[in-house]
Amino acid sequence: MSYIGNQVQTIPFITDTFSGNASTTNFTLTRAPASTASIAVFISGLYQPPTTYSLIADVISFVSAPANGTNNLVILHIGNGSATQVPSEGSVTTNKIGIGAVTGDKLGLTAINANNIVDGTITGSKIAANTIPSADLTTTGVSAGVYGGSSAIPVITVDAQGRLSSASNTTITIPPSTAVFANSGQLTANASTGNVLLGLANTTVVASTYGGATNVASIIVDQFGRITSASNVAVSGIDAHPFVFTALGS
Repeated sequence: MSYIGNQVQTIPFITDTFSGNASTTNFTLTRAPASTASIAVFISGLYQPPTTYSLIADVISFVSAPANGTNNLVILHIGNGSATQVPSEGSVTTNKIGIGAVTGDKLGLTAINANNIVDGTITGSKIAANTIPSADLTTTGVSAGVYGGSSAIPVITVDAQGRLSSASNTTITIPPSTAVFANSGQLTANASTGNVLLGLANTTVVASTYGGATNVASIIVDQFGRITSASNVAVSGIDAHPFVFTALGS
């Protein structure tokens, strides 16, 4: 045949061919048609209207099983441009996904677990403040409580992360037999109850007023500046009557 211009190029339809056995109604196609309008079905050369079959993805299901025959079932894909292609399992690699293309809302709530996270890749700046509740912290073995007080000293152990890994109370104890000795009678001590109480030791001085118009105070002071003895000494040899002064004339 002669042509004016370029020779006509023909492109055959994609075809799926099967052999009927009068019992099988479902057949898997090489691709998933967009709808029944995208295919033309023939059994033994006779066109089959869409009412005689249905499509679910890439599976065509006939109302009645095609009769026995070799390659007697032919499906022509006449609407390839509108067909929806579904990648097979594991066929999409990292190189096929654009950087930043997968957002958080595309990930399932449990899609990422500890096995998917490389050790040491999550830094403190990636964890918002107050997002980890205390219930999720690993227990350290320390019992919650108050440590230390008026009668106890806390004993604590801190780990490399600054957490308390051990805590206990040690009672402050001063045995009743503890002796506290006064220094040369300057101080007295009471250790009978385990409490150390210190105070000035009593001297033989009687609390009073010493010295006056007719007395001179007589006191004894020790090397620590304390009065250890005090008494009144009467002033003798002085007339108690008033003195009379007479002015001499000039």
